[in-house]
Amino acid sequence: MESISLSEVSNGEPVETLKRLIFFIGSSSVFSPVTLRTVETEIEHTHTLHVPDFQVLHLVMSATRSVPHGPELFMVVCDLHNATDLLQRLRGTDPLLVRSKLVIGFENTEDAQVFYEMHAQEICKQHISFLPMNLNVCAFLGLMTVICAGAHYIPPEITVKMAQKPTDAVDGAHRYAPAPAPAAHHPTAAQAEAIQAALTPRETEVLSLAAQGCPNKVIARDLNISEHTVKLHMHRVISKLGVSNRTEAAARFHHGYNE
Repeated sequence: MESISLSEVSNGEPVETLKRLIFFIGSSSVFSPVTLRTVETEIEHTHTLHVPDFQVLHLVMSATRSVPHGPELFMVVCDLHNATDLLQRLRGTDPLLVRSKLVIGFENTEDAQVFYEMHAQEICKQHISFLPMNLNVCAFLGLMTVICAGAHYIPPEITVKMAQKPTDAVDGAHRYAPAPAPAAHHPTAAQAEAIQAALTPRETEVLSLAAQGCPNKVIARDLNISEHTVKLHMHRVISKLGVSNRTEAAARFHHGYNE
């Protein structure tokens, strides 16, 4: 990635005219130069910058503080790979982020669904929006404008799974999932049903392949999803089944599903 200087931040304009900085944090395949230029052109009084992670964001913002009447951080749009870091920094009350509008940009809807399901309460509490990056220009700019104006936007396709989920059965099974059993113990039919009720169909597919010894790369290929999504699914499976790791989850699958 190219280095960023204060001259690039000002872009040749008097710095006092640049009131708002919008940072795009993550992969350039998600946040292309064309996207940044479009936002900067169409949304007034903004300057866009692309950085790889939150550490570089802080370095750049430290530099801008040395400029009298320099621009303020207005919005942070990070990709899903940096979204966990975003939440961790918010838990630590990062002063830069608590004053900014926060957005998670995504291309893969299933990845975004999984992340939202894992952190829905925190996402809503922190007023974090989700922004599809594969929209046409008019729709994308429309959503950016709405979020800039203060709206909290979550696309319906991200929340639809949670809305349709039988919460009593799933949450109850999750909350009261039996503790890991000794290897010689076979779960009862009721325990097997509770395990099945706790997992979504996709989580069951991931666990089934993991129980066959498939690594994440192979699971991702077979299910046509990213390795990142496989890891998120396995995290949820381990949590729902009340086990400590992938090996115990696989053992629970074999005992609970194949008896």
